[in-house]
Amino acid sequence: HRKCYICFDSDITHKFQVRRAELRITVELMNRGAQVFAIRLPNEENGEKNGLDDYLVKHGRDEFIALIKKSEEVSE
Repeated sequence: HRKCYICFDSDITHKFQVRRAELRITVELMNRGAQVFAIRLPNEENGEKNGLDDYLVKHGRDEFIALIKKSEEVSE
């Protein structure tokens, strides 16, 4: 019954395969009793996608923590 945060690349909204991967891992974690939260990375202003490493380098720890605080629990 632990909190679990998942964070996929910002193109999750455009790529079905990425969204499906998120759903599959979410279901697995929930089946194991986890409380799952999805962190949504934004694209850059120029439209460039972000991965977690890209986001941390460009925006830093504090902005990422703000995204964690805004994350929403995933429900079935």
